[in-house]
Order: sequence, then C-alpha cells, then structure tokens
Amino acid sequence: YGIVGMGAMAAAVLGAPISTILIVFELTGDFSVTVAVMIAVAVASLICRRAVGGSYFTLQLADRGVDLSRAPERVATAGIAARDLMTARFRVVDGRTSTSDLRERLDGAPDGALYVVDARGLLVGMVPFERLCAELFAPADDRDRTMADLADTDIHAVEPADGLDRVLALFESTSERQLPVVESRAAPRPVGVVRHEDALAAYNRALLRQHAVGRGQT
Repeated sequence: YGIVGMGAMAAAVLGAPISTILIVFELTGDFSVTVAVMIAVAVASLICRRAVGGSYFTLQLADRGVDLSRAPERVATAGIAARDLMTARFRVVDGRTSTSDLRERLDGAPDGALYVVDARGLLVGMVPFERLCAELFAPADDRDRTMADLADTDIHAVEPADGLDRVLALFESTSERQLPVVESRAAPRPVGVVRHEDALAAYNRALLRQHAVGRGQT
C-alpha cells in the first residue's frame, strides 16, 4: 500500500505517470503491485489535472506566463506584448474640432485615420479615412460638423501589456488596419497604435524563431 500510495502521489505531482510505473516495476519486479500502481497513478493523475490543471512543473511554467496546453504557435508568441509592436506615429484630434479646421492635418495622419479624444485626453472614437475625406470635400457650408460627430465610438483598443494573441484576435474579428493602444481601459488615454502588418510580421518572426530552436539552431 505504501508503494502504491507513493507512486500515485509522485506521478500526479511530477506529471510522469509512465516513468513512475516503470520505476516501480523495476524496483519490485512484482506484477500485482505494478498493476495496482497503474490504477492508482491513472486516478491520481486525472484528479490532479481536473483539480489544479497539471503537474507541479506545469504550474510553475503557468506562473511565468507559459501555458503548455496552448498550440505551439501560441506558445511562441507568449512573450510579445502590444508595447513591443506599437508605434507613436498616429494623430490625435480634439472632439470639438470642426472639419473646416482640420484640413491641414489630414496629410500628416498615418493611413488617414484620426483618433478623437475628449477634453481630458481620453479616447472617445476614431474617424475612418473614407468618412473624413467625404466630409472634407463636401461643400463649405456642410463642414461645420465636429470630429465627435463623425467618430465611430465602437472602437477596439488594447493595453500595452496585452499579448500578441489578443491583438491578432481583435484584428481577426474586426476589419481595422490598426488598433489604438491606451494606458488602461479605465483611463483610455492613447499612447500609440498597432498596425496589422506589424502584428503579422511579429507573429511570423516568433514562428521562425521557434522553428529554429526546435531544430537546435540559434
């Protein structure tokens, strides 16, 4: 009973059920004990996986942000955050600005997109390039609308600490070419943007790096 109990505990904690069974069989040479250990190890491993999610070592890796249950390509991107991808080349405009006052700013806006902030500098929306062009080339009498009137308020922003997985998921679920990066969701003050092509390039580099490590290259 002592051997069976120790084997069950060791297999569950270490995450090595097969090795534990083989070690017990080599030490005892007793088939009846080995069969009992096999049953106990299977039950203990199942309980441990359901209760805590894995072995002691997988929990240590999880504390460091490495989830082995994820697909290999997602593991490769675990250490990449939005702050590593974002650029500060973006244009912010006050929501009270009218289109007639904005004509000179369009040329300096990357991709033509303008992010609209309120009086506190918090992000409240984005004016798409197509809508802005239509407004700027409208008759002069129709250019009295403000950026707050033109802005889309249903925007998807990320925080600097958000991982590449979340960034790519947002790009996949939306049609945006870039995502704003804000200080926090509680105080969404824009600090940069992440472009779709930059996120894809980082993803490809991570996969190539993982492939090289798997082949023993550096």
